[in-house]
Amino acid sequence: MLSSMRSSAKYIWIFLILFFVGGFLLVDTSGLLGRAQVTPGTAVATVNGDDITYGTWLAVSQQLSEQREQQIGRSLTLDERQDVENEAFEQLISETLLRQEYERRGIRVTDAEIRQLAFSQPPPELRNSPELQTDGQFDPAKYARFLASPVARQQGLLVQLENYYRQEIPRGKLFAQVAADAYVSNAELWRLWQDQRDSAEVSFVALRPELVPDAEVQVTDAEVRSYFDANRENFERVGRAAVSLLTIERNITAADTAASRARAEQLRTRIAAGEDFAEVARQESIDGSSAQGGELGRAAVSDYVPEFAEALRTLAVGTVSEPVLTQFGYHVIRVDERQGDSVEARHILLPIAQSDSNAVATDRVADRLAALAATSDDPAVFDSAARAL
Repeated sequence: MLSSMRSSAKYIWIFLILFFVGGFLLVDTSGLLGRAQVTPGTAVATVNGDDITYGTWLAVSQQLSEQREQQIGRSLTLDERQDVENEAFEQLISETLLRQEYERRGIRVTDAEIRQLAFSQPPPELRNSPELQTDGQFDPAKYARFLASPVARQQGLLVQLENYYRQEIPRGKLFAQVAADAYVSNAELWRLWQDQRDSAEVSFVALRPELVPDAEVQVTDAEVRSYFDANRENFERVGRAAVSLLTIERNITAADTAASRARAEQLRTRIAAGEDFAEVARQESIDGSSAQGGELGRAAVSDYVPEFAEALRTLAVGTVSEPVLTQFGYHVIRVDERQGDSVEARHILLPIAQSDSNAVATDRVADRLAALAATSDDPAVFDSAARAL
């Protein structure tokens, strides 16, 4: 009989344990304990009506934690992990506020803008990469070849670049809009200039009575010399220099603009005479697409800057446009295929830069500066040259 009771007791205990665990999970997940269940969609913060979900915050926290652990070479402590979680929370709030401001101001990012900046203004980490430099300088040709290579696509670089510029371009546009409304008076500018450049050198001796030795204490010259020799580093002073700078700007004139347009018309004439558009683009275009013969790929017409888009809308397939002026310079464009509102096109981009004659005039000013002050170590001579120029 005792054996039978022991056997029954075992099943009773198993039932009680399962009942307790199951009941606890039911109560915990049902919210009966006074707290709601936390899911990836649970809002951890609300910014002007937009929710930041727990899942989003958790993903950003984990990403920042992995980056921090890679930097320091070890796992994070509990305090460090708490700091990272707070940083992720503040970052998400900032991004939400920025996104709301972009929407309020109608700030948008087009694919054409991303492509243009990706070719012309690479991120600092790519610009400083040794593999993309020649003789210690960033090489645009190497960079263009790398972007066009299968390796860039396989490594996810193109996606990373797109994400980078989708964050940076709106920031730049927002800054431009905000800064456009800023006005600083001449008096304020003068005060800022004085604060940055006016300086004074002051020498003083601090006398603290409590440190003045009694008259009976005598310090010999030998003791002074010995203390100085033993503590020379305490008496060293960093050297200082006052530097003056004269800048000679290479200003673009109307003649430079006309010369750039004339060059674009020459290239159009060469293509009309039978030269291959792609080959001319490889030789003459300064755009990153020159390595692909000026090919821009397929894109919606509306993705391009307004002047370029207008030319695409009116240009017949296979014809070469007259020079089109945009913020980047003069373009010679050819539409290769059109499907609805999207096109496949090529272009040649020529910047508006100083003409040879204008550049020579600027160089002469620089030569004059050299003649006036280059060989003198007297600051007054340099100041005189600056006033003369």
